[in-house]
Amino acid sequence: MTMKEFSKEVSQLWKNTPESKKDEYKRKYEINREISKNSKSMLIQEIIDLFNQLSELLIAIINDSSEMSYYENISTILNLKIRIMIKVEEYIDNVFQFEEKSTELLLKVYYDIYEKSFINNLILFDDFMEWYLL
Repeated sequence: MTMKEFSKEVSQLWKNTPESKKDEYKRKYEINREISKNSKSMLIQEIIDLFNQLSELLIAIINDSSEMSYYENISTILNLKIRIMIKVEEYIDNVFQFEEKSTELLLKVYYDIYEKSFINNLILFDDFMEWYLL
């Protein structure tokens, strides 16, 4: 079956669907769209919060005001970086599910996060990528 034939068939099915059923489908669509939108914004906020935690830890280490040992600091940094990468991957899978995954897309997502986090007032994006992701 060609796409044109399939489209005509679906169109005909929709025309023959009772209004009550159409309303139900529209309502479900709106609910799913709202849930999806909320989960995306919650996910990006989680990522930004993780970056901010990492920033605060790095600043504390630089200022020699961290209360943790050297090994605890390193362990916490690595743990935060792993959590960030997992959340970014989840975010990309949810938000860009129909786009091809590429390094450009990943860079775009990290730049968006950089722009929304408080650290963008303190360091350049290149430094952000080097310090936070390597």
